[in-house]
Amino acid sequence: MWWTFQAVQDRLVEAWGFQRAVASVMPAGARASDGPWHLVIRDRADMAEQSLAGHELVSIGRATLRPEEVDRMDEALGWVVHVRADDVRLLALAIGALERSGHRIAWSDIAPRCGLRTKLGHLMGPEALKMRYRRAIKDIAVALNGGNAQLSPSRG
Repeated sequence: MWWTFQAVQDRLVEAWGFQRAVASVMPAGARASDGPWHLVIRDRADMAEQSLAGHELVSIGRATLRPEEVDRMDEALGWVVHVRADDVRLLALAIGALERSGHRIAWSDIAPRCGLRTKLGHLMGPEALKMRYRRAIKDIAVALNGGNAQLSPSRG
């Protein structure tokens, strides 16, 4: 597959959505590394025993991912290694905004949250952030396409 700007962005948005779906069913305080295993209740007798012991029973819902969705999410989130370290937070904020809105990134809302500054110490403006975001997505696409910058993907 030839990775374009749009294809990379779409996969990152999809991965963000998968990640958010999983996070939405985890109880507050659950660690991502242990998953929901500490909440597994084997049967009704175990449920009654846990309830009588004063343990809060939590339903983890059915927002689980299929194995192929987990693979797609892990693959796309792994692409972040191709992004400059200074731009990772910007990329995450922009992809999250795009996933929530479905169509646009409010750059003026992201500017104060990402903390990127100019050489003079001022917060970067929306246009500068947009350029850095485009560069980050392009860097991922170029890496996925074998690192050939001459054959760089379009910006979609």
